[in-house]
Amino acid sequence: MHKVLLLIAIPLLSYGFWLSDAFKGIAAGVSIFLFGMLPLEQGFKAFTLKTAVERSKSRSP
Repeated sequence: MHKVLLLIAIPLLSYGFWLSDAFKGIAAGVSIFLFGMLPLEQGFKAFTLKTAVERSKSRSP
């Protein structure tokens, strides 16, 4: 199912890029936002893991 959607989405995106300059700008902004979310997610995971370890150390006798 996902492969079929991907095969449909790629030509539609290509047509949108060819058709409109505004579409290119919007797509670039969305892609920068999404790629920026990846390091942010990893940072939150590392932060929560670090605080969980620190809390467990402070509670142990």
